[in-house]
Amino acid sequence: MEVQWVDERLKWDKNDYGGLTVIIVPSQLLWLPDIALQNSADTIYHSSFMDPKFRISIDNNGNVFWIPGGKFFTNCELDITYFPFDDQKCMLHFTNWAYTGVQVSSFYTFTHSVVKS
Repeated sequence: MEVQWVDERLKWDKNDYGGLTVIIVPSQLLWLPDIALQNSADTIYHSSFMDPKFRISIDNNGNVFWIPGGKFFTNCELDITYFPFDDQKCMLHFTNWAYTGVQVSSFYTFTHSVVKS
């Protein structure tokens, strides 16, 4: 999962900082969106989101890029009609509990996922 947003307060002029365009910071130093897995088979809030080893990249235009780690557990219906040549789809429903759609817009795009049992 990749999470991106723009924080206007984190912009800087790269010329004032020797051409510096990107910095990496610990996740505890920034505001993080309140993301939860709504259809979780475990806890909806994942503790690894605040793990200091998952750093955040910020560019000089205020673009924030965060890849939180962790394993997400959910329940899925299986269709084994064509087993062992079947493909399964499992939807992960991420949501933001603390903010409205006016305050935070969520766009989820997944191009490819591998699910292991």
